[in-house]
Amino acid sequence: MTVRTFSLVSLALSAALGGGALAVDAMNVVTQSLWWPVGVAVVTASTLLARWWVARAVQGSPMGFVAAVNGSTAIKMLSLLALTAAYLITHEEGRVPFALGIFGVFAAQLVLFVWDIASLMRQDKKKS
Repeated sequence: MTVRTFSLVSLALSAALGGGALAVDAMNVVTQSLWWPVGVAVVTASTLLARWWVARAVQGSPMGFVAAVNGSTAIKMLSLLALTAAYLITHEEGRVPFALGIFGVFAAQLVLFVWDIASLMRQDKKKS
């Protein structure tokens, strides 16, 4: 997948999941605040950054690829942890729906990311 295609698919996935949360009654408290769209945007932005970084490292050395994967994973996980902790500290209501909802967005973006990087690796092996 090209960078542009991945970006569009990632943004569409986030829009579908972020907007789909509006249809879930348990998410009403969460979706009415600014935290939900910001959370979805943080997860999406970290996924796009991670994809860019790892895709550049595919052509480089194996050690550089491993460093890119580990670094991007750390960025994604720590940004999600900081976001979730900030929400849990500042809000009394909607803690569980927010945590589960943002984790769902994270998991969906992670599946897309891993699938795309795996296909990039297969393409890189075919070129060699």
